[in-house]
Amino acid sequence: MDLFSTHYLAGVVKELRTPPSFLLDTVFTSVLEDPSEEIHFDIDEKKPRLTPFVSPLVAGKVVEDRGFKTATFKPAYAKDKRRWNPNRPLKRVMGETIGGAMSPDQRIQFLVGQTLEDQLDMLTRREEVMASEALRLGQVTVAGEGFATSVVSFGRHNNLRSVKTGTARWSQSGADPLGQIEAMATEMQSISGAVVSKVVMAPDAFTAFRTRLKANDDWKLLVDYRRASVGSQMDLAPGNGEKMRFIGVLGSVEYCVYNDVYIDPVDGQTKSLMPSGEVLLLSNDVEGTRCYAAIQDEKAGYTATRYFPKSWWEEDPAVRWMLLQSAPLMVPFRPNATASLEVLNGGT
Repeated sequence: MDLFSTHYLAGVVKELRTPPSFLLDTVFTSVLEDPSEEIHFDIDEKKPRLTPFVSPLVAGKVVEDRGFKTATFKPAYAKDKRRWNPNRPLKRVMGETIGGAMSPDQRIQFLVGQTLEDQLDMLTRREEVMASEALRLGQVTVAGEGFATSVVSFGRHNNLRSVKTGTARWSQSGADPLGQIEAMATEMQSISGAVVSKVVMAPDAFTAFRTRLKANDDWKLLVDYRRASVGSQMDLAPGNGEKMRFIGVLGSVEYCVYNDVYIDPVDGQTKSLMPSGEVLLLSNDVEGTRCYAAIQDEKAGYTATRYFPKSWWEEDPAVRWMLLQSAPLMVPFRPNATASLEVLNGGT
């Protein structure tokens, strides 16, 4: 069996465990594969309208069809290329006993799986970063080598992003975090009809949230208040380093803290999936979709798929290459079912 054949590599990737990704797994649960080099997606512009009243003796009033707009974007091409030196199968792999207990062929099988798993993990993290931007900002910025920086806007209403300044910042004694969240949830529902179901905070935003609630005695409401059959209770203890921590429920809204990072390939800096001071409001109606354009490779048959792995050998110098290709874009089909607050860094 040729371990580096495209058929084998694709099979290995499909069998690998997909790494956990909170925003992708929670919001972007649908997949769209567009068989062209561009991704076409519809943005739902539904508004909370009413059926018009008229006299029974008057002709019915013409109501315009529910609106939507179609956007087109040619995504950046994601490529992860690895170089295999010919002596790799001759060296002990990670976890192997000192002195070596595996044959070169066994090491090759191990290294193929390890490399593909790392490539898939990096692609998933790239998609998670795009998902974070799309949900927090209503747009995604795409930049890379040989690709002019582009901003893909999903047309979210400007009122659904608010940067708190002065005494409204959660670090200030006069701030009212619960009131600000409730005001933005009301604005979202007014604009789109979508109801907030989840609030996601950056770690430092939650720290300020906890401090303000305790200082304002609002925490008592979280413990004692009951509405119908839905309880309201939160764990306001400091975080313990978990990537995603469920805090609790207030009314029918879930609260959680998201604390994951990535290394930006442009500047090499470690950055947070939820940047400092960010608070994200989500509805169950977002309809987040993972979109993929066609793989521009003859061996892939120019088909649209999430990823396409392949490998080839160069004779002189002797080296093998492994490549994973993708053309992704994370799209919230209902962008007005999301909103965000920046609650710490808005200046004085």
